[in-house]
Amino acid sequence: MEAQHSSTRITEVSPEFCLALAIAWLPSGAFAEHQTLLIKKLCGEVRSWDAVLVLVDRHRIPALAYTNLLGSAGIVPERIMAALKMRSQKARHQALAHTAEISRVHKILTQQGIACLPLKGSILSIQLYGDPGVRQANDIDILIQAKEFERAEKLLLAEGYQRQSPPFALPPDSGKLMNSVIHHFEYHHPQRKIMLELHWRGNFYRSQSNKYFWEYNTKTNIAGQEYTVLNEDLQLLYLCTHGAYHKYFRIKWLGDIAKIISENRISSWERVIEIATELQVLRSLALSVLLINQLFLLPIPDALSKLAKQETVQDLVPEVIEAILGKEEEVSGGIKNIVFQKRLNPSVSIATILKTMLVCRDDLKLVHFSGQLFWLYIPLRPAFWIWRHYLATENSKKK
Repeated sequence: MEAQHSSTRITEVSPEFCLALAIAWLPSGAFAEHQTLLIKKLCGEVRSWDAVLVLVDRHRIPALAYTNLLGSAGIVPERIMAALKMRSQKARHQALAHTAEISRVHKILTQQGIACLPLKGSILSIQLYGDPGVRQANDIDILIQAKEFERAEKLLLAEGYQRQSPPFALPPDSGKLMNSVIHHFEYHHPQRKIMLELHWRGNFYRSQSNKYFWEYNTKTNIAGQEYTVLNEDLQLLYLCTHGAYHKYFRIKWLGDIAKIISENRISSWERVIEIATELQVLRSLALSVLLINQLFLLPIPDALSKLAKQETVQDLVPEVIEAILGKEEEVSGGIKNIVFQKRLNPSVSIATILKTMLVCRDDLKLVHFSGQLFWLYIPLRPAFWIWRHYLATENSKKK
């Protein structure tokens, strides 16, 4: 597919956002030279550098922005470069803390015979850029097998972590329901000031897809420690599925995929499409590569070009662009999002999508349904969902 502009491309948005797109990843080779020229051109078109800072914060790209703009330091105002430098240093410091904590938690789990996979975060930053601090991440994501969850959680709690969501022990009935719908719990270490998510399944709708995470992985050595990580094929599909589910409201997620595609890190696109077919995530893959083509103006392989046309995901692009340009709290609420998820995942039943949307860990913060009373949560789920959507709307108005 030829790189091309689209009617949904950013022709009608600000030059500040165009610049944010350009600095949301670090290309290499021939793309790097083109990117440098593009960034300098866009810097000359910026009307509000404060708006650029807002976008850097919104899309969590401080280190990427600072690194990319160093070559245009003479064009970018000094105060903006100083502000970006501070943001970049803070993000890098956090990334180093995350990397050290991943190493520590990884050792604790593996020494007890619990296999674990770090997802995204600083480990992905190392894989893509050879630098843990390039990508900003607010938390650590670790995947373990569902059967090991209780043991893994006990180890985390013994190490000083406190469960944040849900903040209390779940009664058996609620635990079974929540575990069938959500895929992680959240923890916080008050001394280390680190958030950690413990996942027992991936972000695909189907629980049977879990086996792919433990079959399509590889070993990598980081600072003398061996980790199990997703191989390039499943890594790409995981990133595409995660980003598409959230309508890519952070452009850094597209930057990760642009890096993989531009460097042709995949040995066989036909094999990736085959795995995507098995996982029934073809539309997430097709939508992702279409966005890369239209927003980053990158050419995509013929196999992916053909897929994008077959899956007819062009009509999903405007809603994704709206999410990218909009506010984070507006992305996941409302009937509109349920319709989007069904169009993105046509093979998934409406009942499954509704169950995923209606069940939320935060509901149990409002009312603690325990034991025999937990059945009350079932009919009240729609009311809780409407309340969450109302709160998100009100918070958006205040901003």
